[in-house]
Amino acid sequence: MCVCVCVCVRGQDKYILTSMAILCGVCVWHATVPLFLVYGVDTARTIDLWALIVSGSTYFLFHICFFLYIYFVVSDDVLVNT
Repeated sequence: MCVCVCVCVRGQDKYILTSMAILCGVCVWHATVPLFLVYGVDTARTIDLWALIVSGSTYFLFHICFFLYIYFVVSDDVLVNT
């Protein structure tokens, strides 16, 4: 129970702000995708695939790093303060 409270207080802002930044990046990407249709449909699909790989990897890596942060930093603070 203490770990959950500390996660909500200390990590929630960082998580929400980073999630919003990722969401804004996806929105910007979807707004710029039609610009690549000038170079052809195949080129636009290739660029879109690479954008999917980069954004998906960034999203996954962020969650791994955030989990490790919560596990090591916040859980250590809870053990020290109890």
